[in-house]
Amino acid sequence: YVTPGAVRVSSVDDSGSIETYTFRHPTTGRITIIGRNTSGESITLDGTLANLPTISSFAFYRTNSTLDMAQGADVTVTGGAFSVAIPGTTIFTLTALTGVGPSGLTVGTSMQGGRFP
Repeated sequence: YVTPGAVRVSSVDDSGSIETYTFRHPTTGRITIIGRNTSGESITLDGTLANLPTISSFAFYRTNSTLDMAQGADVTVTGGAFSVAIPGTTIFTLTALTGVGPSGLTVGTSMQGGRFP
């Protein structure tokens, strides 16, 4: 889901158990957040999006010892905020098309309801 030409953009996270990396394709506007939950427990990932066109939802994919790029329920984005439960020991992808937008994108992610300015 990170296609050739996509560039890594600002992504801030404050969790010790979830690592995230965010990419934006300058031509298609696709936003893709990839990450992994390194803990053995499910963790709620709360995120905020800033400086980009409205996204109504992300497609959600998971890979772990029992799932192989399995698509989960879409993750709704409301007012630039989203929340999704990431199973333990799982690699995940959140991806959405936004259309072409500004390049000054900021994505914030946190565990259990943390907030970003």
